[in-house]
Amino acid sequence: MKQQAFVHRWAVWLVVAACVGCAGDEDARDRSGFDFFPVDQPRFFVYAVSQTRYSNSQPTVSNYQWRWELTPEPFNGSARSFSIRTYTRATPADAWVEGARLSGEQNGQELIVFEENQPFVKITYPVGESLSWDGNRYNTLGGNERCGEPARPCDVYRISGLDQPLSINGFSFAQTLTVEQSDDEDNIVGNDVRTEVFARGVGLISRAVNQIIYCTTPACLGRQQIESGVVSQQQLIEYGMVE
Repeated sequence: MKQQAFVHRWAVWLVVAACVGCAGDEDARDRSGFDFFPVDQPRFFVYAVSQTRYSNSQPTVSNYQWRWELTPEPFNGSARSFSIRTYTRATPADAWVEGARLSGEQNGQELIVFEENQPFVKITYPVGESLSWDGNRYNTLGGNERCGEPARPCDVYRISGLDQPLSINGFSFAQTLTVEQSDDEDNIVGNDVRTEVFARGVGLISRAVNQIIYCTTPACLGRQQIESGVVSQQQLIEYGMVE
């Protein structure tokens, strides 16, 4: 199966490579959706992050800026790998402090990003309305859903909006891609709601996470008292090319 997947991936990239330099190449890439997360040139992104973590029903709130510096690796003929240096600071007046590095690859079929050494399939190509896939395909995290035959635990990601305009923090993006990673809400047990939004020619512009567990003891059952979890919002406030 791995050999077949490699052959298929290679064939897809041969088709893409064959169009390089022809008039329709850009249109072909647009239709595939690679430009929703460009990795061909060095770029930077600055996000405003608002996060609340809950432990033993006690919230801890943090607000900070998160900077990504994406550097592409040489194209190897079947995939383009990239690395992302990350930095944080509490306010614009503070110095940037380097944090964990991210990495990934964009091939003819998928955008894979490693977060905390776990690979996640962020986008599947070519993009299409209502397209779905297992975001945990290459890790062992499983999920609350079932995929494949025989059925196995998985985390189904789904495109819920394609080429929709969106304005955020003073930016206006004509075409965005919304990936719904989870939409599980339970008024008794808790929530697992995760969404990422990408803009053509830019990359990730927004991420929202609501993963909380409610108290379910008899004293607080049904009161939606958060016992543990995280609620966060990450939004783009600055971006550009790295010279």
